[in-house]
Amino acid sequence: MERNIPIHVVSTTNTTYSIEARPLERGNHAGEPAIICTITVTEQGNQPDAPAHIYIHGDCWGHDITCGQTRAGGIYNGSPSIYDWFPNQGNCMNSDC
Repeated sequence: MERNIPIHVVSTTNTTYSIEARPLERGNHAGEPAIICTITVTEQGNQPDAPAHIYIHGDCWGHDITCGQTRAGGIYNGSPSIYDWFPNQGNCMNSDC
């Protein structure tokens, strides 16, 4: 599942995210594989004042609201979307894709 190349997704609201796939290092989901989406450019075209992340785990893959109660729908529907980079992620959260 880990990806070591720069991946970017643009949501339906024009927010740009950098995407990283790796096991989480801490928290309730420590050790579990996740996709971490970090906002790099806001919908207004600005850089965020502080890092903002969306964590997508296997149990919330494809859902508009993550298990952390964060809205993520635009990440799946934008262009390019997260499905362009991880088309089968729902089937391989626990193995290399």
